[in-house]
Amino acid sequence: MGEYAMKAAGVAYLPKEPAEEDDEYKNRLARSTFINYFERTLQTAAGKVLSRPINLVGADDILKVWSEDIDLEGNHLDQFLKTVFIDGLAYGVTYILVDSLASATPNRTVADDRAQGIRPYFVHVPNKRLINWRFERVNGRYKLTLAVIDESGMVPDGEFDEKFVNRVRVLRPGSYQVIQREPDPNPVKAKEGKTVDVVVEEGPYGDTIPLVPFYTNRTGRFEAHPPLHNLATLNLRHYQSKSDQNNILKVARVPSIVWKRSSPVGDTEPQRTIALGGNQSFEIGPDEELGFLEHTGAAIEAGQDDLNDLEEQMTKVGFQLVARDTSGDVTATENTLNSAEAHAALTAYAENFKDTVELALKHMVEMGGEPNIEPEVTITKDFASTSTATDVPLLLQLFSTGVIDAPTLVAEAKRRGLLGEDVIVSNAVVVPVANTAIQ
Repeated sequence: MGEYAMKAAGVAYLPKEPAEEDDEYKNRLARSTFINYFERTLQTAAGKVLSRPINLVGADDILKVWSEDIDLEGNHLDQFLKTVFIDGLAYGVTYILVDSLASATPNRTVADDRAQGIRPYFVHVPNKRLINWRFERVNGRYKLTLAVIDESGMVPDGEFDEKFVNRVRVLRPGSYQVIQREPDPNPVKAKEGKTVDVVVEEGPYGDTIPLVPFYTNRTGRFEAHPPLHNLATLNLRHYQSKSDQNNILKVARVPSIVWKRSSPVGDTEPQRTIALGGNQSFEIGPDEELGFLEHTGAAIEAGQDDLNDLEEQMTKVGFQLVARDTSGDVTATENTLNSAEAHAALTAYAENFKDTVELALKHMVEMGGEPNIEPEVTITKDFASTSTATDVPLLLQLFSTGVIDAPTLVAEAKRRGLLGEDVIVSNAVVVPVANTAIQ
């Protein structure tokens, strides 16, 4: 959720103060800014897990071709999976649905589908889109027997217009339906806002619902708790505190005018209006005084301290997942322990993600008539391989003493992000003479 969505939510995320007028609140809301630390952490984590292209180990040519346009919307497998990973990390669980244009068409062969370019594809079902599901025991094991997916959105209406439709897709083993909510056919009831649910599409379906979950913090079947909930809460507090800080700065920068007089204005004395501005002059009586009531600044300092504390807390929470502390004088042992602890959660997420992708690909090849293919993918889990201050001299020393050769040196440099993946080592590279250690 970005700044636009936060502001659109209004009082849900930025409460209105007691006795605050509507115009005052609108002005305060307009001045508020939202720095999205939460989104930054999600992007960084996804960037680490998907820092290298996902490798389809020993994949059949047909699967490699499908991966170039995995969702039939032009997205490569890597690009598609980044969105899936981010949603799973944000909400604790997200889903990949394997669908096919031919899945509801009976009496078709694989050859028929291939000839017409019909094949399976991935559909990302975000956490918020799966609105109902059911598991039942079948032959002693839990099986997904119902999945209701919200497909509401804008659809074409005529040649140029669009309209919003409220629609869900209901999947069951053996059948599917698309149900759309429409105005009641009775004009009187329709005028009262009454609606009816209409089945606009239905047909046969496979014996299994190929909906694959990706968990980052599982609490049950298709249930999870967002692992970065604390960071999201801190980010919300930061948004509210920063709004208060912006507001108090405005108050402090525009001091209040104080008009003092020795006697109150009588009922018979005409009211006087004073125009305020830099080019205005004032004529006051001998018993009157004009002055400014200015802010002391103590509240501004306290507000800034609160913002600084929140930013430090958010940085620490985010770093616990995506980074490690290499500052200061740390030993090699401490560096290794810090790295392992910092990346333990991210490594677990990457392993779960690998299982999710492989299962989704397995559904894909089975649906596409290739049941003998066993998809296997490699996903980066070596997050500790980023370069530190001690890595480069050590690698060069191992190379110069002949412990490692040039290809190994380059491979380790690539692993640490020191060299690009496209760097090629010439076979003519000569290993330096041993015992020429770099000081």
